[in-house]
Amino acid sequence: MDGLLQERTGQWPGVDTVDGRLSRFTFAVHGGLATRAAGRAWVLRRWDRHTDDMTPFSDEASPLASLAHQVRSSWDDVGGTDGFPLRSPADDQQIVDLYYGPNKSAARRATGGRRMRQWLTERRAVGGPPQPPAGGEDCGYTSVDGEGAVSVAAASSTDSALKRARVARNMTLEEAADALNAITGGAADASLMSAWESGRRRTGKRNRAGLCQLYRERPEVLFAHQDGAATSVLENSGTAVVVKVLARWTDLVEAMVDVVGGAREQLVVTGSRSREKAYLAAIETAVGQRPDLIHYRVLYGPPRHRALADHLVRLLELRDPGARRNGVKTLHMGIVEPTEALERFFVASETAAVVPLPSFHGAEGFDCGVLLSREAAVGLVHHGREACSSARPVETIEAVRALSVRHN
Repeated sequence: MDGLLQERTGQWPGVDTVDGRLSRFTFAVHGGLATRAAGRAWVLRRWDRHTDDMTPFSDEASPLASLAHQVRSSWDDVGGTDGFPLRSPADDQQIVDLYYGPNKSAARRATGGRRMRQWLTERRAVGGPPQPPAGGEDCGYTSVDGEGAVSVAAASSTDSALKRARVARNMTLEEAADALNAITGGAADASLMSAWESGRRRTGKRNRAGLCQLYRERPEVLFAHQDGAATSVLENSGTAVVVKVLARWTDLVEAMVDVVGGAREQLVVTGSRSREKAYLAAIETAVGQRPDLIHYRVLYGPPRHRALADHLVRLLELRDPGARRNGVKTLHMGIVEPTEALERFFVASETAAVVPLPSFHGAEGFDCGVLLSREAAVGLVHHGREACSSARPVETIEAVRALSVRHN
């Protein structure tokens, strides 16, 4: 306005001119714009080493749904471990409380707090951004008022040396698993790392060497809690885990079909020689009729028989490996290709397992076996899951048909 007046009059406006023009306007505050009372908002913060994002919400349901979605996408890491149910709950509040709640610190042990850490807190007044807890530790979920303090799982003197070595390097379980896999070429995950640290499972030779290299520590230090621990239930049970010796082919097939029929949560099948029609049909029935059943199929080399290749195609027609049920992938199919990998044959559920054995009656075939109890079956389920995670996925009909079948 000053420039326009100068252009028209040739001089800067005086006080009288400015006051006159300003008198045409009112600067009173409209009643509808009165100061708002402090309200309530929820702030969801997600952060990792690369990003730090905060999103405000006017209600708790929306960020809770976002958290629940994130948890469901990660449920494979904790489902079936540390007291967590195999299938993720459908209710958003329940699944978030299970995963992040103060009584479920096992979630942080199993996932290392996740690479993308999250923090939800309720704010009484919409003011400055929430501050993360001191020390930059991994956080969980809270819906309390104010700053929302949460408990943090940290290494203590009662933890194993294996866990203390990881925590001392400020590594999450996932980060440690990735670093170990880079050394060994294996497929360890956060839940397996947690089982090693707690002593629930003993670390194999290759992974022991890798962890010693990763943490720069001697094996007798890192694995003292495993080597000096009391024997496991499986070890104490001795031959009691063998429910029955299967000395006839008909008994073997019947027992394998029974294991498949009794599977409700997990079903692991390994090997590339299956061709018994009743057995393969039982697997297809289980996959088709039990949508919550998680099926792992691990091949060691291409199928030996056309019947197995056709079976794999039918599994893919029954279920999409890319789909998720309650956030969980329910069909895993892969092939172990290194020629030095020894083929292994078994079928295992959460309650029983059958391991075929070389024939007791001659030098040909595997027509005998053993039926094993729950203690051994659980170990074989973990074995199959690990093998499948390191195998090359074969999860499309085209990929199956591309495999060379040895015998038609």
